[in-house]
Amino acid sequence: MATSSSNTVSILQGKGDGTFQPAINYVSGANPQTVVPGHFSGGTLPALAIAQSDQNTVGILMQTKGAPRK
Repeated sequence: MATSSSNTVSILQGKGDGTFQPAINYVSGANPQTVVPGHFSGGTLPALAIAQSDQNTVGILMQTKGAPRK
């Protein structure tokens, strides 16, 4: 979930019962608008592409191992 007012992207992991764990927040570039999951580096772990409208850029939040942690 992108939050443009705080320039963050939040990850909400499922608990397996239809509810979510508390959000894990990551600082992104200015004014994140869109978040798209994918495998952008050819690896096996998913990553997130984050479009930042104020900078006309796309940032990649890479997962290094396991579930993302703050």
